Amino acid sequence: RASSSLEGALARPLSPWRLAGAAGAPSGMLSSSLSSIAFGLPEKVDVLVVGGGPVGLTLAGQLLHLAQRGRVALVEANEEPCGGSRLPKAQLISALTMETWSRWDAALPRKIRGLCRLRPETTMDLVSWDSDKQAPRSTAVGLQALSEGLSKESHGWVQQPLYEAALRSHVASAPRECELTTHYGWNVVDATETDGEWSVVLEQTERGGRHYAEDGLDGLATDDTAAPKAGGRVRQTVLARVLVGCDGGRSSVRRRVPGADLCGQGGLGASLTVVFRRPGMEALLRRQFAGTPPGVAYCFKKEGGWPASVWQLDGAAELYFGFVSFPSVSDAPAWLSDGAGAADPAKALEALEAACDCAEPWGPDAEARDSWFWTPYSLCAGKWTLQRPSAALAGDAAHLLSPVGGFGMNVGVGDAASLGWRLAAILNGWLAPDAAFSGYEAERREAWARCNDYVVSERARLMSSGSRDAGGRGGAYETALLGACVDGRARVGLRLPSLPGALLEARGVTLVVVGDDLAAAVEPAFRAACDRIGIPCRACSVDGAEAAVAAAFGDHRLAICRPDAVVTHLSAASLPDGVADGGSSVVAEALLLSRRP
Repeated sequence: RASSSLEGALARPLSPWRLAGAAGAPSGMLSSSLSSIAFGLPEKVDVLVVGGGPVGLTLAGQLLHLAQRGRVALVEANEEPCGGSRLPKAQLISALTMETWSRWDAALPRKIRGLCRLRPETTMDLVSWDSDKQAPRSTAVGLQALSEGLSKESHGWVQQPLYEAALRSHVASAPRECELTTHYGWNVVDATETDGEWSVVLEQTERGGRHYAEDGLDGLATDDTAAPKAGGRVRQTVLARVLVGCDGGRSSVRRRVPGADLCGQGGLGASLTVVFRRPGMEALLRRQFAGTPPGVAYCFKKEGGWPASVWQLDGAAELYFGFVSFPSVSDAPAWLSDGAGAADPAKALEALEAACDCAEPWGPDAEARDSWFWTPYSLCAGKWTLQRPSAALAGDAAHLLSPVGGFGMNVGVGDAASLGWRLAAILNGWLAPDAAFSGYEAERREAWARCNDYVVSERARLMSSGSRDAGGRGGAYETALLGACVDGRARVGLRLPSLPGALLEARGVTLVVVGDDLAAAVEPAFRAACDRIGIPCRACSVDGAEAAVAAAFGDHRLAICRPDAVVTHLSAASLPDGVADGGSSVVAEALLLSRRP
């Protein structure tokens, strides 16, 4: 279970930038309280999850709350959350991601939002400067639209090491029916097939691998090497029925899946990221952007220059990070592209300031902390699953997205939510592995493709004009997040829109019916079918007079949703074929697997 020192660390969260720069700060503050929960690796498991970032931890959380039996182990090369990385990433947490976490514990999203280190007055707006008019652009991009009307949850803006620690705490202490253990400080060395299962060799590590962006322009092409424990190599072999790669862009699991090589557009130019401290920076920006919301980001593009932005990182510590985006490596200054530039944070900060069209100089009080010159990617694995031995990929192991739009981690959490109930269905005996995995890749590849199309288009817009998509209800951003159901209509294979009176069963399937008369007619057969195969279920009746309900259902009156709120069946009045009198596998597939018309 989580130790009291962990609870203290979460109650008084310190960012990794503060830990790095604070005199006398305990260097192992987070890692000492978050060491491996189970010190010895199990010899054999049903599911081995490789990677303990937000995606792997979400998958573990799904299994904790959905699996009624089975043995699961999660291994992560880094002992510290986020590996102690100071690269700013994955800070925007969408309402849909919060919704996934809320199904385990209704209070968890609130706890995570409480770790936000923005100034209290900061709004979730991106404000832009028009260099031609030397004035702020009239339209701010409001990230609040990620929540309003879409979900009962709201977005968050939290540094990844902080919410990753909160997820670790939850996975360590949550009640469970399956046997799930976590092991931090173990890296995959090899994985081979043995009699239809995986034989996975792991090595204890002093330090895990880093994010590919931290290794420069060719970071994705280099091996993600972890440092073995001092004093000699400690290795152990684990046998696993299913191997899941949630281990990032340089996934060791992906390399073991035939046909899973990354393919696609490839690199999207180059990016310079700089972390810096500058007392009074917020006041300096507000003087220039008077009349606009006090947003989380300030965006610029000089005439003849490239897009640049400054983002608030830690308001109390006056920490910020900035981006400069280049269409290609050759468009960046030569001192950056020769590989040595990003090793000089002070020079990188000068380049960031030069790219921003700020009315006032930043002056000597601006202090560079870290910098990286790296390649953002548009890539997707050629194959996400393997039947024998069973394997699956999720998150950056399956696809890579440029940070424009903040989709990457959130799409990965969506992968884990979908994959989690499928693995639980295998462990619970509801579905055979081939049936459970069917549809996973197509469904999640479609979600990645929507977001990737948006990212590529938005990046091109930024390069040409410096302007951003204005967002708004039903706009391109929300459509990328949600797909066609952004219009509020329920569709098979997509998430059910948030409806008044629709309380979904987070551990099983939900029957949502318009009107009490139809509910009385179909609910008994639905419950009897779920009871026969042991799937937790819930039935709820919604009011067709409600505008949101009428928009969602149209001519339909009955929907069935699986544990991640995705609609598997939609009809005027009938349950799926086979539910009333089919065998166990027929019933489970009818209730859990989407069959689009």
